[in-house]
Amino acid sequence: MTKSINCFLCVIFACLHFLITRGELFTAITDLEKLIETEQLIVNSLDSYLVGEERRLKQLKIIRNSYAELHNIASRNVQEYLANPVNAYIMVKRLTKDWAAGELI
Repeated sequence: MTKSINCFLCVIFACLHFLITRGELFTAITDLEKLIETEQLIVNSLDSYLVGEERRLKQLKIIRNSYAELHNIASRNVQEYLANPVNAYIMVKRLTKDWAAGELI
């Protein structure tokens, strides 16, 4: 009789164990589903950030090309370029005020 009670208790214990672990598995899957949602938010945030950075990079490339073009013109004949007061003024302005605006990008 004790063997049947032991067998019966083992079956009940196994069933309870199965129910408890199934509940834990369900809870774990639910928690992981929340992580999938969080991961999607991260992907969306990174996409938005990258769009902004690409726009900023385009603006910086435009500023860089402008500086390179003006530098090439000025370096062909430095004395002649700086002898013109308008060119000298524009160069000083470009390297002070215009560059400060470029730093804000």
